Amino acid sequence: MARTAQETAKALSDIYDESFANDSYEQFQLGWPEMRSIAGVPKLTPSFLNQVDRHLRDMEMLLVVCDSFLLIARQQDLSHARSVPARLVEQYLPDFEDDEDLEIDENDLDDSEDNAQEDDESF
Repeated sequence: MARTAQETAKALSDIYDESFANDSYEQFQLGWPEMRSIAGVPKLTPSFLNQVDRHLRDMEMLLVVCDSFLLIARQQDLSHARSVPARLVEQYLPDFEDDEDLEIDENDLDDSEDNAQEDDESF
């Protein structure tokens, strides 16, 4: 029987708590077949995975989709990741020599989920 995205997120959180919660900075990999089994669905759509991710974020967890696996982690597990040095960020700042470069559509700056494009690809 298929689980909802919220039920799937809860199951992933429970797996983390049972196996990894006492270790600091731990995340776990989950294969696509295992994720389909936990969700109880034959195919995982981008929409379903986005919903699972939103529910995990409510629990301060993350779902990272990779080509051959999924990664589940607590947000705090990744808080110790190295930051990019400011000198490197400065190297990649845009050069605003032309006034046309300054004209940016507000939608181009919007990183919200409403503006994100979903593929019709199933996993």
